[in-house]
Amino acid sequence: MEKYLYFRTAASTDDGADDSACYPLSSFVGATVGQDDNTADDQIVTLFFKSLRNNGGEGCADGGFGIHDTIEIKSVASNSKAKEVMEDLIAQFTNSKDNMLVVCDDLDDIQCSSLIASVEVITVQAALS
Repeated sequence: MEKYLYFRTAASTDDGADDSACYPLSSFVGATVGQDDNTADDQIVTLFFKSLRNNGGEGCADGGFGIHDTIEIKSVASNSKAKEVMEDLIAQFTNSKDNMLVVCDDLDDIQCSSLIASVEVITVQAALS
């Protein structure tokens, strides 16, 4: 059975794609340290997912690159604990018995890991034409 990962920012309403998102675990493609725009920040881990709006992550018509949605997670530590955050997230993803794992819900103050402080940014890419 497919497992799903849920994220929500501290928005008081879920009225936009940047407020909350739910991805199947199978669409997770990797993680990196720092912000999605390549800004160095040792307190941020960016998770990459196949695009929700672009047919599984395909790129532009020329096929030159892939389009991915991103979730920026802020860790509780400010001294480069990104590896530990990534290890703990992967353990949660693989070991959770729940079909829907709440990775981080800022509004309800729920985190699947004690190393996570918040969801900083949810970026769902616009549909390509």
